[in-house]
Amino acid sequence: MKTNFHRTATLAVLLVCGYSVAVAQVSMRPSTATRALVVGISDYQNSQIPDLQFAHRDAEAFAAFLQSPGGGGVPSGNIRLLTNAQATNANICAGLSWLMDNSTEGDVAVIYFSGHGDVESKTRSQLGFLLSWDAPPVNYAAGAVHLYYLQEVVATLSLDNKAKVMLITDACHAGKLAGSSVGGSQATASNLARQFAQEVKILSCQPNEFSNEGTRWGGGRGVFSWHLVNGLYGMADQNGDQVVTLLEINRFLEDKVPADVAPASQIPMFFGNRSETLAIVDAPTLAELRQQTSNSGSTAMGFIHATNQKSPRADTLPLTAQQQAMRRDFDAAIQRGQLLQPTGPDNAHAIFTRFRQQAGSHPAARDMALQLAAEMQSKGQQTFNNAILFQAAKQTAMDKAFKNAVALAREYFEKSAQIMGDNHFSHRNLRAKAVFLEALDLLDDLKAAPVGNRLAPVVAAAEAALKAAPDATYLYFALGGLYDKGLNDPAKGIEFFATAQELSPNWEAAYLGLTIATERLNKAQAPDELDTRVGSGGNSSAEGGFEQNTRAADALFFAGNEPAAAAIYKKLAEKHPANPIAKSNKGLAMLVEGNYDDAEPVLLAALAAAPDEPRPHSNLVHYYLALGADGQALQYAQKAQQKWPKTAQTLYDLARVAAQSGKTAQAQNLLLEALDAGYAYPERLKTDSAFANARKNTTFREALKDWLD
Repeated sequence: MKTNFHRTATLAVLLVCGYSVAVAQVSMRPSTATRALVVGISDYQNSQIPDLQFAHRDAEAFAAFLQSPGGGGVPSGNIRLLTNAQATNANICAGLSWLMDNSTEGDVAVIYFSGHGDVESKTRSQLGFLLSWDAPPVNYAAGAVHLYYLQEVVATLSLDNKAKVMLITDACHAGKLAGSSVGGSQATASNLARQFAQEVKILSCQPNEFSNEGTRWGGGRGVFSWHLVNGLYGMADQNGDQVVTLLEINRFLEDKVPADVAPASQIPMFFGNRSETLAIVDAPTLAELRQQTSNSGSTAMGFIHATNQKSPRADTLPLTAQQQAMRRDFDAAIQRGQLLQPTGPDNAHAIFTRFRQQAGSHPAARDMALQLAAEMQSKGQQTFNNAILFQAAKQTAMDKAFKNAVALAREYFEKSAQIMGDNHFSHRNLRAKAVFLEALDLLDDLKAAPVGNRLAPVVAAAEAALKAAPDATYLYFALGGLYDKGLNDPAKGIEFFATAQELSPNWEAAYLGLTIATERLNKAQAPDELDTRVGSGGNSSAEGGFEQNTRAADALFFAGNEPAAAAIYKKLAEKHPANPIAKSNKGLAMLVEGNYDDAEPVLLAALAAAPDEPRPHSNLVHYYLALGADGQALQYAQKAQQKWPKTAQTLYDLARVAAQSGKTAQAQNLLLEALDAGYAYPERLKTDSAFANARKNTTFREALKDWLD
């Protein structure tokens, strides 16, 4: 088919705010085809990842452009549009695989991503991540799209398949992410600006800037996407020759974007041959767009008519009647969620295996493989996220239901790795996830009894998986636990935990593992040694080390080891006497030690020194609840609510006050809000004295059974 991304056989990559946009220039040969993976995520699954407003609309608008005459009239079956909950890590990777499987010489492969980009620490192995809908808020290697995936995909498409690649990522958005303190979004943008293959690049803003979005653009769009799409429709055709060149897009965006966002700064950047033709203008479409814009100004809705598309089906190629029946059975099993279970001939994997044996290399077999692998990975990712965010930090055994879920998720990842094959870009990470879950299960068994000869093979598998996926933070954590608790080598365990903490500085489980291993190595010296053993998470400053060590103490405190946490809090207060957070935690330590009278003035002084910090408020709530002064505790919880109404800790503190005051129903609702907001220590519900009476309430227990059982 034709494409309106025109003429030359070079690859053009447009980087949006440090995110690449590769606009392909191709010959107008009827034999070429355009396929597009278009992703937009505004509503993230985990509440700790700030939502965007219009990223999904930007994706819909770009897909609509591709389907329009001005965009080449790409058939809807050649566009996989994934928005919000559809845009799982697995579905995005399946889309990339689909492009590589089907794109051949002269074809155009379009990759569009609008959402968050981030990296947790600036290390050589972590280039950055595009955050999928189901990405965890920390430990991105566990479930976000690696930039080296994109590197491999673009290189394969461009150099091996000789297709023309269009890569658009608009992900330099403001918002507090795990990597915000180290400029994670900007670091990701800089790495995306590196050359992947044979690219021309356009960046929508400088690496130290953010992409803007708002209702003034198309009733709700990103400013860069709004003007980019309008420009490609023909608004950028400054000389009226019915083509849009890179130079014209350059000038158009430089004119529109900075002026629209002033006094904020967003200045596009451009690299490459400015004479390259990007699009051929369709006059009727451009006339309609100009009419809309003149009638409504920049709030015109534009041409958002695209709908979400499933992967293009290979069923149009000949299949025998028996194969068609098997395909229908396969689709039905997928719909029922019967991927590997029940065991027997009727689950999706069993049907797929029989189909592949009969159909061999038929394209439908590969289509089914991608669909099955994506479904298994998406389901497995939910369990995996729970494992790294909650179970990894637990000191108690897994319940039976979660243990079964871990075993099934491990099988999902193992089967997916087999389906995708050893050479697929996702294989090493699928294997790494399967090995981590195996290690987590073994570590859980170690809490009850020795595991005998099971230990050595799991350690060997984890070390082998780590060599293949050296940025798999969770494997460092697993090996830390295996050496510390399994092989009774806490010194070696500390090395692995410290690396996990360095790669994912905000992952609480890494701090807890590191602190416990340090205590095991030398309990008497653990508080003194923390500043060197816990490390600074890549920050050698005193305050950087303070933050990391405070997190380690917090992990101990909320895991129920309050005396060990108190010792660390006091040591940190000695080393950082001017820090009001250290002073507030010292007051908490005094409370733990039973020094109630002296603790109060210390806690109040810390609040006076840092009235805009949540920690002093929360510590005073804890203090007054411990004294039974529910009214005073409520006073400070409400002050925090006025400043931070929807944060997890504020909601949890309000729930504690309500529960201790006998308002069980109110406590229940607040707790559920806190957990939805990402409260990091749900295990605390089982032992928190403020909920002692509430835990006896049947309705309360039923509502919170996932955290209390």
